[in-house]
Amino acid sequence: SFKACSRGHSVPIVDGQHQMPGREHCSESSYENGIFTLELHRAYGVEVLTELRRSFSFAGDSVTLTDHFTLTEERPLTERFISRKPAEIRDGCVVTGPLTLTASADAEIAIHEEQGLSCIDYILAPGTRDFTLEIQIG
Repeated sequence: SFKACSRGHSVPIVDGQHQMPGREHCSESSYENGIFTLELHRAYGVEVLTELRRSFSFAGDSVTLTDHFTLTEERPLTERFISRKPAEIRDGCVVTGPLTLTASADAEIAIHEEQGLSCIDYILAPGTRDFTLEIQIG
């Protein structure tokens, strides 16, 4: 079954590790100048991950999500997004229901269905430390 982790909601997978459950793995959040930010590195049991900052900014009918990773050694990074709607790749973007997802990073896109959900994975190229996704509504 899905839990509150990258198996069941939209957070990164770091070095093959999903977000860990429990209070000791919670995020820290802040809101400043219209930008909501989460510090997520404690959610993973990956020693080389020293920072994972996710921020959200809002403009009109779009949301921009930006992740910044700081690692002391190279590790595989996958951005996972979950949708209850079927997803498909169109012109380099992912379309799921009324949403269009456009990534700015060099990434391979993989989509698979699991327990009735669409798992949308952006597998980041080695050395990528910043990932931005524009989510257009409508």
